[in-house]
Amino acid sequence: MRHELPYCPAPALCAQCFKRHGGAKGIHGESCREGAAASQAREDEKQRRLAAGDAHPAAAWGSWCESVPEGKVGVSYQSASGRAYYLVSVEDYERRPWLSEVEHESWEGPRA
Repeated sequence: MRHELPYCPAPALCAQCFKRHGGAKGIHGESCREGAAASQAREDEKQRRLAAGDAHPAAAWGSWCESVPEGKVGVSYQSASGRAYYLVSVEDYERRPWLSEVEHESWEGPRA
């Protein structure tokens, strides 16, 4: 499914700065066409990978979680077919990898 993104990534502006820059029209006018195209390309790539069966990280738990061993991160990976839990190394997780890009092992998920 393609999601249209007719905007660039929103800048983090306080209310005063937002107004000073001309509001939504001043920030998101013709000047954000390139940013919108880049956002759309990233979203298209994400959707392509999901359709191909890959998964991306949706949530994570560190070793502070009792079921996550030291040196690992428990990750909830979201795919087109649902969510699954895996353990990955801290070093690998810092790159926020797609599931296909990282060595992983099954994990039961966080204990409630």
